[in-house]
Amino acid sequence: MTNFNKIISKLIFIGIATLLLLINSLGCVNTPDVKETPEEPLGLLWGHKYDYIGWGPRATPAPVGDSLVIMTGDQHVSCIRTDSGSLKWQYPVPGGREAKIWRLLFDDTQFFGWQQAEREVLFALDLDTGNENWSIDSCAHWDNHGVGPAYYSPHGREAFKISLNGVMLDTVTSDQAFDSMSYYNGKVYGCFGWSPPNNPKSVGRIVCYDEETMDSLWVHEEPGGGFALCYPVFEDGVMYIGTIWGENNKVLAINAETGDLIWEQGNNDIAAIKVLPLLDKIFIEAGAAIYALEKENGQQLWRTNLANPDNTPTLSYWGGYLYVENFGTLFILDATTGEIKHGMHGPDGASVEQVSTGAGKVFVQSTEHLYAFSPYDPEKDSDDE
Repeated sequence: MTNFNKIISKLIFIGIATLLLLINSLGCVNTPDVKETPEEPLGLLWGHKYDYIGWGPRATPAPVGDSLVIMTGDQHVSCIRTDSGSLKWQYPVPGGREAKIWRLLFDDTQFFGWQQAEREVLFALDLDTGNENWSIDSCAHWDNHGVGPAYYSPHGREAFKISLNGVMLDTVTSDQAFDSMSYYNGKVYGCFGWSPPNNPKSVGRIVCYDEETMDSLWVHEEPGGGFALCYPVFEDGVMYIGTIWGENNKVLAINAETGDLIWEQGNNDIAAIKVLPLLDKIFIEAGAAIYALEKENGQQLWRTNLANPDNTPTLSYWGGYLYVENFGTLFILDATTGEIKHGMHGPDGASVEQVSTGAGKVFVQSTEHLYAFSPYDPEKDSDDE
C-alpha cells in the first residue's frame, strides 16, 4: 500500500469513527444556524476569485506582514495585496497540476514550496517578485513539511538541511518516514507517526537534532498515538503537540531543550489536529470538537462540539474569538467560554475551505474566492439579539 493510500485509509477510518461518536452524543452538540448575510457581522472588504482545482487549498492563507497574503487552491502560488485583493504576483507550480502544499513557508525574502510533478520538487521564490530563485528535485514530499533559518526538508526516511540559496548541506536518515520537521532555538525536530506490523493503531516519535551537526540530542516515544498531522508549536521553551490514530490520543507539553514531559492531557482521547497556544490557554482542534486547556498544566477548561467531523479543519484567533473552518462552514467561537457565536458560508454561498487571521483581517477561502473581512463584531450579529 502506498503512503498516499495509507493516508486516505486513515482519514476515512477516523472520519467514520468520529461520526459514530457524534451520533452517540448529538444532545450536546451546539450548532448554530448558518447566516445568509455573513458580511454584516464580519464586514466584507474584498474578494479575490480563483479557479478551484483538485482538492483545492491544502494550506491556510498566510499573511505576510500587513500588506500581503499568500494563497493556493489552483495551479499557482498567488500573492495578494491585503488592502485591495489585487494580485501582486503568481507562480505556476511545476507539473501543471494543483498546488499540493500543506504549509506556506517564507522568511523576509523568500517563499519555500514543494510540489509533486513528475517527481517531487522543492523550490524557492523571491517574495517580492514571485520569480523562482532555485529548485531541487526529489528532496521534499508533498504531504510533509519543514522550516528553519536553513531549510529542513523531509522526504520519506531522509531529511535534508539546505541552505537558503539552495545548496544541500547535510542529510539524516530514520527507520520511519518523517511526517514533519520544525525549528526552534537552534534545534530541529523531526516528528513521526506510523502503524507497527499487525497493529492498525499508530505510535509516534519525536527526535530532536542539533542544528549545526544534525546529531540526535533526545528522543520522545509515544505508544498511544502518532505525530502525523499536528504540526508542533513552540513557546517559551515548550513544544506543544498532539497525537492521532492511536489507542489513547493526547496533547503533550514537552521541554524543547531536554525532551522532558511537562504535562499530557489524554482524558478524553483528544485526537489533536492543530494546537494554538495563546495567553494562558492552549486551544485544540480535534476534527469534531474544539478544546481549551490550561497552558500551565493541561487541565481542560471547556469543549465545544462541532456539527461534523473534519480531518483537515483550520483554527485561528483574533480579538477574543476563534475562527474555525469545519466541514465547509466557518464557526466563530468565544475564546473565553467556547460558545459558538456565529456560523456562515462564503458570500458566494460556496463551501469554506480555509480561514486565517492577520493584518487586522480575517481571511476566508471558499471554493471560489479568497475573502478579506474585518473581524467579527457581535453588535452587528443578529444571532446575539
